[in-house]
Amino acid sequence: MRLLWAPGGGKRRVPVARLVLGDGRTVLGRGELIRSFLIPRASLESRAAFRRLSLSNLGRSGALLIGRDLGDGRLRLTITAATVRPVRLEVPLGAGDAEVARRVEAAPPARLVHDDIHGLPEWRRDMSVLLAQEIVAELSTPPAPVREAVHPLEGAGGHLR
Repeated sequence: MRLLWAPGGGKRRVPVARLVLGDGRTVLGRGELIRSFLIPRASLESRAAFRRLSLSNLGRSGALLIGRDLGDGRLRLTITAATVRPVRLEVPLGAGDAEVARRVEAAPPARLVHDDIHGLPEWRRDMSVLLAQEIVAELSTPPAPVREAVHPLEGAGGHLR
């Protein structure tokens, strides 16, 4: 959820997923600005993964995906850069590559997939599938145990002991 300020002191709340309408278009009205983003604690504490691809290392992203474990056996994926606005979908944790591919390929309508010098629609779709499969695999694996950070000079042979 985000809080928007309007001219004359008006305020309104809009879900983040509805902010972007298309290339260079948002729900912001004339004179409105984003005052804040309200992020639920559960979202900040959940496991997440991020992947990005581009035709060149420093070029515009051709596909960018973010995945978040919803904590109930589902994973929320957001596809962006490949599309004119972010597209969200849900996938079961542990889903196989074929299931992930089917859901990702069906998620953005063809009219939302970019077709420009930064990547053809087919390439963007293929890369979105690949990145989604990586994210689902990563988040479906139990997290590694958290290790206590140790200063390099405090360990065995260190100089601060």
